[in-house]
Amino acid sequence: MSSIPPPPPPPPPPPPGGPYGQPSPGYGYQTGYDPNQGAYSALESRSTTVLVLGILSLVICGLLGPVAWSMGNKIKQEAAAIGRDEPGNCKGGRICGIIATALIVLGVVAFVLIAVVRVATSSNSG
Repeated sequence: MSSIPPPPPPPPPPPPGGPYGQPSPGYGYQTGYDPNQGAYSALESRSTTVLVLGILSLVICGLLGPVAWSMGNKIKQEAAAIGRDEPGNCKGGRICGIIATALIVLGVVAFVLIAVVRVATSSNSG
């Protein structure tokens, strides 16, 4: 009786990385599936709007500061809800919005103080 020879062993697995054992570049390479990637991409695109509003609020000194601040806070909360950090554009726009809001408040306080001082000095002189 003839016996069947055993099959040859499987070949060894290829080395990790690119060809010839070099590391792969990793551009756009994901190590695993992230179900929240689409939601985070939407947050990143909205965070660019927050950054633009924040910068404009500083340049124009308009009432866009509180808008950028509140939109940035909302995006920060949504990012935390999916377990991610807030996008960098959101953080920058939110900080610009906070600074612009503080400048608006300081301007209003200064205006009120100047008005009170003028009224007090005009009533004393007459």
